[in-house]
Amino acid sequence: MLGAGALNLDAASGHLGVLVGNGASRAEVAAATVGARIAALAVVIVAWGLVLQAGSLALGLGLDGPLAVHTLAVAVGLLLTLLAAAAASSVVGPIAAGVFGAVVLVTAQAAVNLKAAADQDLIGTADTGVSALYHVVPRAIVSPMISRLQARDAGGPAAPSLEINDNLVLVPSSGWGSVAWTLAWCVLLALACATGLRRRPLA
Repeated sequence: MLGAGALNLDAASGHLGVLVGNGASRAEVAAATVGARIAALAVVIVAWGLVLQAGSLALGLGLDGPLAVHTLAVAVGLLLTLLAAAAASSVVGPIAAGVFGAVVLVTAQAAVNLKAAADQDLIGTADTGVSALYHVVPRAIVSPMISRLQARDAGGPAAPSLEINDNLVLVPSSGWGSVAWTLAWCVLLALACATGLRRRPLA
């Protein structure tokens, strides 16, 4: 995972200690290290999005707006995962940091899925706990395209329909509030990277 080794490997090898010893602040080192990984992720996402649009053009469908929105939704999810792993990497090793990043992603998706099920009265008495989870943790961003594909059970393995007790759960597309909430979590995790590195011994 791109963020899992963001801070721990270079800290253990002494590279970050050299930078700090030469006058860079720990916050600057954390920002540069994590920023480089965010830039690498952005390059990959842009390349992927261009390939998707090229495929749409090759099929004679023109530029695909919903597909572009979906690409941005995926980018937010990957950014959240990267920053969660990077924040963990300031205090634990790369494997544990990667696991933490994956857990954050799964939790974000679960919060959205369970909230949709609760809103459709499909999980009964668990509604209170689900609402609390939804309003605390970051949320996965569901694009309108994926929401429509899931509702029609036409998404295949890339967008499987969600069922609870043999009932189809219609997961709505994310609104701007959810996007802002998850981006705010990204900012919080970025700050956690600097905080964790400030407390970490540097070789």
